[in-house]
Parts: sequence; C-alpha cells; structure tokens
Amino acid sequence: MNIKPGDIIIVRHYSLLNAFKSVVIEAADESLFLKISREQSNAYFYAGDPIVLATTGSENIRISGGRVHSYSQGEGILQVQVDIQKVENNARRYERTPVSHYADIRLCDTCKKYQVLVKDISFYGIMLFTKEDLHKGQQMDVDVFLDRDIMSFKAEVVRKLEGTIHMEYGLKILHRGPLVFNHIQNYVRKSQEEFNNAFNRK
Repeated sequence: MNIKPGDIIIVRHYSLLNAFKSVVIEAADESLFLKISREQSNAYFYAGDPIVLATTGSENIRISGGRVHSYSQGEGILQVQVDIQKVENNARRYERTPVSHYADIRLCDTCKKYQVLVKDISFYGIMLFTKEDLHKGQQMDVDVFLDRDIMSFKAEVVRKLEGTIHMEYGLKILHRGPLVFNHIQNYVRKSQEEFNNAFNRK
C-alpha cells in the first residue's frame, strides 16, 4: 500500500456498526498508525482483531484486510498491520473480501456453540479466528452477524493455521442452492457502497 501521513483511511471493525474515517499519522512498511475520532475512541480494539481498511486510488477504492496491533485509547491511536497477500498461500479459487464481523458457530458433531471472528469471505469459503480447537473435516452451522442482517450457512473446516493470538481456520461453505451465494454477492456490493459513502461523508 502506497500510504503516507495525512492520508484518509476508512476503517471497519466488528465492534462498530458503521465504517469510520481515520487519518494516517505514521506509515512504516505494512504497519500504519491511525488517528481516530473521539466518536470511535471508546470502541474496543484488541490485538489480533481482524480489520478492514479502504483507501482511494486514482480511479477506485482499494480494500485491504489487516489486524489490530495495538490501541492507545487515551491518545486515540490505532496501530494496524496490513495483510500481505501471498499467492502461494492463497488456497482459494475465488477472490476473498476482507471483513470484520462476529459470528456464531454450532458444531454438528457435539452441538457446542462458540462465538468467533470472521476475517474474510468468498463465494465458497470463509476464514475464522477463534481460540477453540477445531479439526479438519469438522462441519458446523455458521451465523455471521452483518450490520443489520444475519448470513447463515453450513461449512466444513478445510485448513487450520496456528496464529500468534488466534487459531485461523479456512472453511468451505457447503452451498445448498443459490440463497447463500446471492447473500454473499449482495453483501460484497453493499460493503463497497458503504466505503464509497464513507469517503464522501463530511
């Protein structure tokens, strides 16, 4: 990301209903220090949280995923680490859309229910962050809590990665008809519109 101090970045985090503007005060490699407004300063940003960042280019808006590194509530300074997408590590056939949402999962084999964080989504897959121990092949019912909606589907664990704070799980969405596919498509479109509106908001 070609980011410099003074640039405006739109941020989305699961703890807030709407995306919000921030100002870059320092940029070093893929690490950004963002000044956020007083209205968002009471939000809860925890290290490792998934976060979405939107910047303006010459012709369009670029959306990237990232993670919270640290947060100084008193100063209103949010440090984030922007994801570097490596082609060899991208096991999905379809483009991922970075997101930051809560979700509930209910395991099909044990009926246990957990709250997790959603890092990204594509038409046929999703990445979850959780500290729970899941295993490949495990199926579950997933409810993703969007802004004013719930996206529900069944999924299966296909990848497991050990992160520094969370376990990271790649899930395959088990589609049964076009309903979930259309839901994801509409969400991606509305998300793009939200970032466009946030940039135009004074």
